[in-house]
Amino acid sequence: MVFKQKKIKINLKSILYHSKVYILFSLKKYMDFKKEYASKKVLITGGLGFIGSNLAIKLVESGAKVNIMDAKLKRYGSNDFNVQQIKKDIQIDFSDIRDKKAVLKNVRDKDIIFSLAAQTDYNYSLKKPILDIDINCKGHLNILEAVRTANPNCRIIFPGSRMQYGKIEKKDLPVKEEHPLNPLSVYAINKVAGENYYRAYNKHHGLDTLVFRITNPYGPKAQVKHPGYCIVNWFVRQALEGKDLTVFGKGEQLRDYLFVDDLINAFLISGVHLNPKTKVYNVGSGNGTKFIDMVNVIAILLVKEK
Repeated sequence: MVFKQKKIKINLKSILYHSKVYILFSLKKYMDFKKEYASKKVLITGGLGFIGSNLAIKLVESGAKVNIMDAKLKRYGSNDFNVQQIKKDIQIDFSDIRDKKAVLKNVRDKDIIFSLAAQTDYNYSLKKPILDIDINCKGHLNILEAVRTANPNCRIIFPGSRMQYGKIEKKDLPVKEEHPLNPLSVYAINKVAGENYYRAYNKHHGLDTLVFRITNPYGPKAQVKHPGYCIVNWFVRQALEGKDLTVFGKGEQLRDYLFVDDLINAFLISGVHLNPKTKVYNVGSGNGTKFIDMVNVIAILLVKEK
């Protein structure tokens, strides 16, 4: 099935229904982020990327003192433009979580660390598995060791992935956190390992760690140079450039698509709330959307069928 695109500008936020992070979102109405985050010292690793930059903007708006650590690796969406509007209000260290000295310097004196730096392309992990291990495993062990030795009282939030569950049958929906993990790619395997590192450092060293398993985030500032990070973002680019969208098969597979603002609210809540005993949270809209329906929504807004 192929759709012919028209070049028109749209509000990216309108592509899908605004999702609700229903697991955490009920807390938001009781929270004043400006009160909770005023003068908090916050580190975001990978802070120039899609999620990190959106989070940084919200944190600055809430009065936090934001430091960003970002290696600006190719493929992963790191972009100075993403934080242009808050450039004067943040500190940026262009360093890598694989650099132990840089990590140690950056974690000191922070109240909250959003540990977002990652190799994010599951297909690329199959081509470059050692790179994936270096960043998604060794890099995060560097962070945990640095926090253990230099800042053991801060809170650390680690973002895992829905890919940790592997293939999900319809009878298992909605997926609960207790569902067995069955990672099917190097990326997903290393995400499971990363999650287990954070949980182990809580159990054995008492670190205040929290883990998310995130579905399919989309929205402004997303990486759209290639389709390796959420197909919604890629299809939007294709549409805006007047290119065709191609769906193979019937597109009946279900996906949970999560708007980035909802994900950021979940992160903001997790930084100052929730049980610190290494709870694991699925973060998504809670609604399964057929792949073809997602494409059709984009088509309705952007395209003219051949």
